[in-house]
Amino acid sequence: MILADTSRLSIQGNASLNFNPLGLSEEARNRLRALSGHEPELSYLPTEQKTHWSCTNDLESLRHVAPMFITMTWRAPDPEREDRWLHLSDMLWIDIDSKGDIEGAVAGLKQAVQNLEQLGVPIGCCSLFASGGKGFHVAIPLALIVPLGISKIDLATARTFSRMCREFFLSMAVHHMDFTIYAGGKGHLIRQAGVQRANGLYKVPLAWDQWQCLDNESYHNICSAPRAPIQAEPVNSKLHAIGAGITWLTVYKTVNRPPKQIKRSSVHLDSCRNLTTSERSRIVTALKRCLQLDSYGDWLSIGMALKSTGAGDAFDLWDAFSKAQGHRQYRRAECESKWEGFAGGVTIATLFYLAKNGGRS
Repeated sequence: MILADTSRLSIQGNASLNFNPLGLSEEARNRLRALSGHEPELSYLPTEQKTHWSCTNDLESLRHVAPMFITMTWRAPDPEREDRWLHLSDMLWIDIDSKGDIEGAVAGLKQAVQNLEQLGVPIGCCSLFASGGKGFHVAIPLALIVPLGISKIDLATARTFSRMCREFFLSMAVHHMDFTIYAGGKGHLIRQAGVQRANGLYKVPLAWDQWQCLDNESYHNICSAPRAPIQAEPVNSKLHAIGAGITWLTVYKTVNRPPKQIKRSSVHLDSCRNLTTSERSRIVTALKRCLQLDSYGDWLSIGMALKSTGAGDAFDLWDAFSKAQGHRQYRRAECESKWEGFAGGVTIATLFYLAKNGGRS
Protein backbone atom coordinates (compact mmCIF):
# COMPACT_ATOMS: atom_id res chain seq x y z
CA MET A 1 0.00 0.00 0.00
CA ILE A 2 1.38 3.41 -0.95
CA LEU A 3 2.10 5.64 1.99
CA ALA A 4 -0.28 8.52 2.39
CA ASP A 5 -0.62 11.22 4.98
CA THR A 6 -3.52 13.54 5.63
CA SER A 7 -1.57 16.21 7.50
CA ARG A 8 -1.14 19.49 5.65
CA LEU A 9 2.33 20.91 5.06
CA SER A 10 3.14 24.55 4.47
CA ILE A 11 5.02 25.00 1.19
CA GLN A 12 6.43 28.37 0.12
CA GLY A 13 4.14 30.42 2.31
CA ASN A 14 0.45 29.92 1.59
CA ALA A 15 0.63 26.91 -0.72
CA SER A 16 0.22 23.42 0.75
CA LEU A 17 -0.08 19.80 -0.27
CA ASN A 18 -0.74 16.36 1.07
CA PHE A 19 2.68 14.76 1.39
CA ASN A 20 2.38 11.47 -0.46
CA PRO A 21 5.65 10.35 -2.08
CA LEU A 22 4.49 7.94 -4.78
CA GLY A 23 6.29 4.62 -4.67
CA LEU A 24 7.39 4.52 -1.04
CA SER A 25 5.52 1.64 0.52
CA GLU A 26 5.90 -0.34 3.70
CA GLU A 27 5.80 -3.51 1.59
CA ALA A 28 8.96 -2.52 -0.29
CA ARG A 29 10.57 -1.37 2.92
CA ASN A 30 9.78 -4.64 4.71
CA ARG A 31 11.03 -6.76 1.81
CA LEU A 32 14.32 -4.87 1.71
CA ARG A 33 14.66 -5.19 5.49
CA ALA A 34 14.20 -8.96 5.16
CA LEU A 35 16.81 -9.20 2.39
CA SER A 36 19.35 -6.94 4.08
CA GLY A 37 18.89 -7.50 7.78
CA HIS A 38 19.18 -3.72 8.21
CA GLU A 39 16.68 -0.90 8.45
CA PRO A 40 16.22 0.66 4.96
CA GLU A 41 16.72 4.39 4.52
CA LEU A 42 15.94 7.19 2.10
CA SER A 43 18.05 10.12 0.95
CA TYR A 44 16.54 13.52 0.28
CA LEU A 45 17.37 17.08 -0.68
CA PRO A 46 15.38 19.93 0.89
CA THR A 47 16.25 22.37 -1.95
CA GLU A 48 17.52 22.45 -5.54
CA GLN A 49 21.10 22.28 -4.21
CA LYS A 50 22.18 18.73 -5.01
CA THR A 51 25.24 18.63 -2.78
CA HIS A 52 23.60 18.72 0.65
CA TRP A 53 22.15 15.23 1.09
CA SER A 54 20.32 14.03 4.18
CA CYS A 55 19.33 10.47 5.05
CA THR A 56 16.50 9.14 7.18
CA ASN A 57 14.47 6.00 7.86
CA ASP A 58 11.82 8.08 9.61
CA LEU A 59 9.05 9.00 7.18
CA GLU A 60 7.47 11.27 9.76
CA SER A 61 10.51 13.52 9.54
CA LEU A 62 10.00 13.84 5.78
CA ARG A 63 6.39 14.81 6.29
CA HIS A 64 7.59 17.85 8.22
CA VAL A 65 10.31 18.79 5.72
CA ALA A 66 8.51 18.39 2.37
CA PRO A 67 11.84 18.05 0.52
CA MET A 68 12.42 19.09 -3.07
CA PHE A 69 13.77 15.62 -3.97
CA ILE A 70 13.52 12.13 -2.46
CA THR A 71 15.22 8.95 -3.60
CA MET A 72 12.26 6.82 -4.57
CA THR A 73 14.02 3.55 -3.83
CA TRP A 74 14.56 2.31 -0.31
CA ARG A 75 18.25 1.61 0.31
CA ALA A 76 19.91 -0.85 2.69
CA PRO A 77 23.40 -2.41 2.98
CA ASP A 78 24.12 -5.63 1.12
CA PRO A 79 24.42 -8.35 3.78
CA GLU A 80 27.35 -9.96 1.93
CA ARG A 81 29.36 -6.94 0.78
CA GLU A 82 29.96 -3.79 2.81
CA ASP A 83 30.66 -1.67 -0.29
CA ARG A 84 27.31 -2.49 -1.91
CA TRP A 85 23.74 -1.27 -1.44
CA LEU A 86 20.41 -2.91 -2.12
CA HIS A 87 17.60 -0.84 -3.67
CA LEU A 88 13.89 -1.45 -4.04
CA SER A 89 10.75 0.48 -4.94
CA ASP A 90 7.14 -0.19 -5.87
CA MET A 91 7.45 2.07 -8.91
CA LEU A 92 9.53 2.27 -12.06
CA TRP A 93 10.06 5.87 -13.13
CA ILE A 94 10.39 7.41 -16.58
CA ASP A 95 11.99 10.88 -16.63
CA ILE A 96 11.56 12.71 -19.93
CA ASP A 97 13.54 15.93 -19.99
CA SER A 98 13.69 18.17 -23.07
CA LYS A 99 16.24 20.96 -23.12
CA GLY A 100 14.37 22.83 -25.86
CA ASP A 101 10.68 23.53 -26.41
CA ILE A 102 8.15 21.41 -24.56
CA GLU A 103 7.07 19.89 -27.89
CA GLY A 104 10.18 17.69 -27.76
CA ALA A 105 9.16 16.30 -24.38
CA VAL A 106 5.58 15.77 -25.62
CA ALA A 107 6.95 13.76 -28.56
CA GLY A 108 9.12 11.72 -26.18
CA LEU A 109 6.16 11.04 -23.89
CA LYS A 110 4.04 9.98 -26.88
CA GLN A 111 6.74 7.50 -27.84
CA ALA A 112 6.98 6.20 -24.26
CA VAL A 113 3.20 5.72 -24.00
CA GLN A 114 3.09 3.84 -27.30
CA ASN A 115 5.93 1.56 -26.21
CA LEU A 116 4.34 0.87 -22.83
CA GLU A 117 1.01 0.01 -24.44
CA GLN A 118 2.80 -2.34 -26.87
CA LEU A 119 4.23 -4.10 -23.81
CA GLY A 120 0.70 -4.49 -22.45
CA VAL A 121 0.96 -1.85 -19.72
CA PRO A 122 -2.50 -0.35 -18.95
CA ILE A 123 -1.55 3.31 -19.01
CA GLY A 124 -4.42 4.30 -16.70
CA CYS A 125 -2.70 2.42 -13.86
CA CYS A 126 0.35 4.66 -14.21
CA SER A 127 0.76 8.17 -12.80
CA LEU A 128 1.74 11.14 -14.98
CA PHE A 129 3.35 14.40 -13.87
CA ALA A 130 4.55 17.58 -15.54
CA SER A 131 7.91 18.19 -13.89
CA GLY A 132 7.67 22.00 -13.96
CA GLY A 133 10.85 22.27 -16.02
CA LYS A 134 10.73 21.00 -19.59
CA GLY A 135 9.51 17.46 -19.16
CA PHE A 136 7.36 14.74 -17.65
CA HIS A 137 7.59 11.96 -15.07
CA VAL A 138 5.72 8.66 -15.37
CA ALA A 139 5.39 6.22 -12.45
CA ILE A 140 4.70 2.60 -13.44
CA PRO A 141 3.64 0.16 -10.68
CA LEU A 142 6.13 -2.69 -10.39
CA ALA A 143 3.15 -4.98 -9.73
CA LEU A 144 2.16 -4.65 -13.40
CA ILE A 145 5.51 -6.11 -14.43
CA VAL A 146 6.30 -8.56 -11.60
CA PRO A 147 3.09 -10.61 -11.16
CA LEU A 148 4.23 -12.43 -8.02
CA GLY A 149 4.59 -9.11 -6.24
CA ILE A 150 7.37 -7.38 -4.40
CA SER A 151 7.38 -10.03 -1.66
CA LYS A 152 9.01 -12.40 -4.19
CA ILE A 153 11.82 -10.01 -5.16
CA ASP A 154 15.13 -11.80 -4.64
CA LEU A 155 18.54 -10.58 -3.49
CA ALA A 156 19.90 -10.47 -7.05
CA THR A 157 17.13 -8.09 -8.13
CA ALA A 158 17.67 -5.82 -5.12
CA ARG A 159 21.40 -5.71 -5.88
CA THR A 160 20.84 -4.68 -9.49
CA PHE A 161 17.46 -2.92 -9.26
CA SER A 162 18.71 0.45 -10.53
CA ARG A 163 20.55 -1.11 -13.44
CA MET A 164 17.56 -3.31 -14.31
CA CYS A 165 15.31 -0.25 -14.43
CA ARG A 166 17.81 1.53 -16.66
CA GLU A 167 18.13 -1.43 -19.06
CA PHE A 168 14.35 -1.95 -19.10
CA PHE A 169 13.79 1.60 -20.35
CA LEU A 170 16.85 1.65 -22.60
CA SER A 171 15.18 -1.15 -24.55
CA MET A 172 12.32 1.26 -25.30
CA ALA A 173 14.65 3.75 -27.06
CA VAL A 174 12.61 6.84 -26.09
CA HIS A 175 13.96 10.24 -27.06
CA HIS A 176 14.72 12.79 -24.30
CA MET A 177 14.71 10.16 -21.54
CA ASP A 178 17.08 10.95 -18.66
CA PHE A 179 18.75 7.71 -17.55
CA THR A 180 20.90 9.21 -14.80
CA ILE A 181 18.14 8.67 -12.23
CA TYR A 182 18.93 4.94 -12.49
CA ALA A 183 22.62 5.35 -11.68
CA GLY A 184 22.35 3.64 -8.29
CA GLY A 185 24.29 5.08 -5.37
CA LYS A 186 21.71 6.78 -3.18
CA GLY A 187 18.77 5.66 -5.35
CA HIS A 188 16.34 7.12 -7.88
CA LEU A 189 16.25 10.84 -7.12
CA ILE A 190 12.79 12.13 -8.05
CA ARG A 191 11.44 15.67 -7.71
CA GLN A 192 8.41 15.86 -5.43
CA ALA A 193 5.05 17.17 -6.59
CA GLY A 194 3.73 20.38 -5.07
CA VAL A 195 7.07 21.82 -3.94
CA GLN A 196 7.99 25.08 -5.65
CA ARG A 197 11.03 24.97 -7.92
CA ALA A 198 13.65 27.69 -8.26
CA ASN A 199 11.91 28.79 -11.49
CA GLY A 200 8.69 29.42 -9.53
CA LEU A 201 6.85 26.45 -11.04
CA TYR A 202 5.72 23.14 -9.53
CA LYS A 203 5.76 19.50 -10.46
CA VAL A 204 2.06 18.68 -10.83
CA PRO A 205 -0.05 15.59 -11.58
CA LEU A 206 -1.74 15.35 -14.98
CA ALA A 207 -4.64 13.30 -16.26
CA TRP A 208 -3.84 11.12 -19.27
CA ASP A 209 -5.93 13.32 -21.56
CA GLN A 210 -4.11 16.56 -20.67
CA TRP A 211 -0.63 16.33 -22.15
CA GLN A 212 -0.79 15.87 -25.93
CA CYS A 213 -1.66 19.46 -26.84
CA LEU A 214 0.66 21.22 -24.38
CA ASP A 215 2.94 23.97 -25.65
CA ASN A 216 5.37 26.17 -23.72
CA GLU A 217 2.68 28.61 -22.58
CA SER A 218 0.07 26.03 -21.52
CA TYR A 219 2.76 23.91 -19.83
CA HIS A 220 3.89 26.95 -17.82
CA ASN A 221 0.31 27.75 -16.85
CA ILE A 222 -0.50 24.23 -15.72
CA CYS A 223 2.65 24.13 -13.54
CA SER A 224 2.15 27.59 -12.03
CA ALA A 225 0.47 26.29 -8.84
CA PRO A 226 0.17 22.99 -6.92
CA ARG A 227 -2.61 20.66 -8.06
CA ALA A 228 -4.59 17.99 -6.26
CA PRO A 229 -3.32 14.38 -6.56
CA ILE A 230 -4.87 12.19 -9.27
CA GLN A 231 -5.63 8.62 -8.28
CA ALA A 232 -4.43 6.07 -10.83
CA GLU A 233 -6.55 3.04 -11.63
CA PRO A 234 -5.96 0.15 -9.21
CA VAL A 235 -3.71 -2.74 -10.17
CA ASN A 236 -4.95 -6.31 -9.96
CA SER A 237 -3.68 -9.68 -11.14
CA LYS A 238 -5.68 -9.51 -14.36
CA LEU A 239 -3.81 -6.39 -15.43
CA HIS A 240 -0.37 -8.01 -15.58
CA ALA A 241 1.53 -6.64 -18.60
CA ILE A 242 2.81 -9.81 -20.24
CA GLY A 243 5.14 -8.07 -22.70
CA ALA A 244 6.64 -5.91 -19.95
CA GLY A 245 7.04 -8.97 -17.74
CA ILE A 246 8.93 -10.82 -20.47
CA THR A 247 11.17 -7.78 -21.02
CA TRP A 248 11.84 -7.51 -17.27
CA LEU A 249 12.77 -11.21 -17.11
CA THR A 250 15.10 -10.80 -20.09
CA VAL A 251 16.75 -7.82 -18.42
CA TYR A 252 17.09 -9.81 -15.18
CA LYS A 253 18.90 -12.64 -16.98
CA THR A 254 21.15 -10.21 -18.85
CA VAL A 255 22.09 -8.06 -15.87
CA ASN A 256 22.60 -10.96 -13.47
CA ARG A 257 24.39 -13.42 -15.75
CA PRO A 258 27.80 -14.61 -14.51
CA PRO A 259 30.51 -12.09 -15.44
CA LYS A 260 32.66 -12.85 -18.45
CA GLN A 261 36.33 -12.10 -18.85
CA ILE A 262 36.14 -9.41 -21.48
CA LYS A 263 38.67 -6.94 -22.77
CA ARG A 264 37.67 -3.42 -21.84
CA SER A 265 38.92 -0.18 -23.29
CA SER A 266 41.26 1.49 -20.86
CA VAL A 267 43.31 4.65 -20.56
CA HIS A 268 46.73 5.36 -19.14
CA LEU A 269 47.00 7.43 -15.98
CA ASP A 270 50.05 9.04 -14.45
CA SER A 271 51.27 8.69 -10.88
CA CYS A 272 48.75 11.33 -9.72
CA ARG A 273 45.84 9.38 -11.29
CA ASN A 274 45.42 11.99 -14.04
CA LEU A 275 45.43 11.28 -17.77
CA THR A 276 48.84 11.07 -19.36
CA THR A 277 49.65 13.78 -21.92
CA SER A 278 49.16 11.46 -24.92
CA GLU A 279 45.92 9.99 -23.49
CA ARG A 280 44.53 13.44 -22.76
CA SER A 281 45.36 14.58 -26.30
CA ARG A 282 43.58 11.55 -27.77
CA ILE A 283 40.46 12.21 -25.69
CA VAL A 284 40.42 15.96 -26.38
CA THR A 285 40.56 15.25 -30.12
CA ALA A 286 37.56 12.93 -29.80
CA LEU A 287 35.66 15.53 -27.75
CA LYS A 288 36.22 18.17 -30.43
CA ARG A 289 34.65 15.83 -32.97
CA CYS A 290 31.62 15.46 -30.71
CA LEU A 291 30.96 19.19 -30.26
CA GLN A 292 28.31 19.18 -33.02
CA LEU A 293 26.24 16.47 -31.31
CA ASP A 294 23.05 17.94 -29.92
CA SER A 295 21.46 14.84 -28.37
CA TYR A 296 20.96 14.99 -24.61
CA GLY A 297 21.60 11.25 -24.45
CA ASP A 298 24.93 11.63 -26.25
CA TRP A 299 25.93 14.40 -23.84
CA LEU A 300 25.26 12.08 -20.89
CA SER A 301 27.04 9.17 -22.58
CA ILE A 302 30.14 11.31 -23.09
CA GLY A 303 30.11 12.25 -19.41
CA MET A 304 29.74 8.62 -18.32
CA ALA A 305 32.52 7.58 -20.71
CA LEU A 306 34.88 10.16 -19.24
CA LYS A 307 34.02 9.20 -15.66
CA SER A 308 34.71 5.55 -16.46
CA THR A 309 38.40 6.41 -16.89
CA GLY A 310 38.74 7.03 -13.15
CA ALA A 311 41.02 9.96 -13.96
CA GLY A 312 41.15 12.82 -11.50
CA ASP A 313 40.97 15.38 -14.32
CA ALA A 314 38.16 13.66 -16.26
CA PHE A 315 35.40 15.90 -14.91
CA ASP A 316 37.26 19.03 -16.01
CA LEU A 317 37.27 17.68 -19.56
CA TRP A 318 33.51 17.04 -19.51
CA ASP A 319 32.84 20.43 -17.95
CA ALA A 320 34.92 22.16 -20.64
CA PHE A 321 33.20 20.12 -23.35
CA SER A 322 29.75 21.05 -21.97
CA LYS A 323 30.69 24.73 -21.91
CA ALA A 324 32.01 24.58 -25.48
CA GLN A 325 28.75 23.14 -26.89
CA GLY A 326 27.18 26.40 -28.02
CA HIS A 327 23.79 24.82 -28.74
CA ARG A 328 23.42 23.59 -25.13
CA GLN A 329 22.69 25.81 -22.13
CA TYR A 330 25.73 25.38 -19.90
CA ARG A 331 25.31 25.08 -16.12
CA ARG A 332 28.26 23.81 -14.09
CA ALA A 333 25.94 22.77 -11.24
CA GLU A 334 24.05 20.48 -13.64
CA CYS A 335 27.33 18.92 -14.82
CA GLU A 336 28.38 18.29 -11.22
CA SER A 337 25.01 16.75 -10.34
CA LYS A 338 24.98 14.42 -13.36
CA TRP A 339 28.62 13.45 -12.76
CA GLU A 340 27.85 12.41 -9.18
CA GLY A 341 25.09 10.10 -10.42
CA PHE A 342 27.14 8.32 -13.11
CA ALA A 343 27.87 4.74 -12.02
CA GLY A 344 29.15 2.37 -14.68
CA GLY A 345 27.65 0.77 -17.77
CA VAL A 346 29.63 2.92 -20.24
CA THR A 347 33.37 2.86 -21.06
CA ILE A 348 35.67 5.32 -22.79
CA ALA A 349 35.11 3.32 -25.98
CA THR A 350 31.70 5.03 -26.21
CA LEU A 351 33.38 8.43 -26.62
CA PHE A 352 35.53 7.21 -29.49
CA TYR A 353 32.52 5.53 -31.10
CA LEU A 354 30.52 8.78 -30.95
CA ALA A 355 33.44 10.76 -32.33
CA LYS A 356 33.81 8.35 -35.25
CA ASN A 357 30.13 7.76 -36.04
CA GLY A 358 28.58 11.15 -35.36
CA GLY A 359 26.28 10.36 -32.46
CA ARG A 360 23.93 7.85 -30.80
CA SER A 361 25.94 5.27 -28.85
